[in-house]
Amino acid sequence: MLPKFSKVIETRKTTEAEELMAAVRIEQEKRCALDKDYISDLSKLSDIVPSKETKNFVYNASTTGIEAQSKGKYGYTLKMPSYRDGRLCCENEEECLKLNKDYPLCSELIARADYQSGEECAG
Repeated sequence: MLPKFSKVIETRKTTEAEELMAAVRIEQEKRCALDKDYISDLSKLSDIVPSKETKNFVYNASTTGIEAQSKGKYGYTLKMPSYRDGRLCCENEEECLKLNKDYPLCSELIARADYQSGEECAG
């Protein structure tokens, strides 16, 4: 495969991660609205995340957000550092450049004035 074509295919795979992470975020925000803490054990969200591992990603949750680590040859991690904020980012610039999407760096996202940490529901 040509490298440019591989990049397009890998970028399409990110849709899986984006959709699953958005679905987890909705469930977590429902919990927060009911004055419950976010869940960091994905097995408790099995109706949304049947398995921590799919063909393309391995998912891990924390008390504030979720991440999807690529199982492909490009090796990148997409993060949603805050359920409350809901935006996705890459940990380092090298990872972001592997995709045809405009994800910000996580450090830049967290530093933004409009970033919401969601700590109030972190437990």
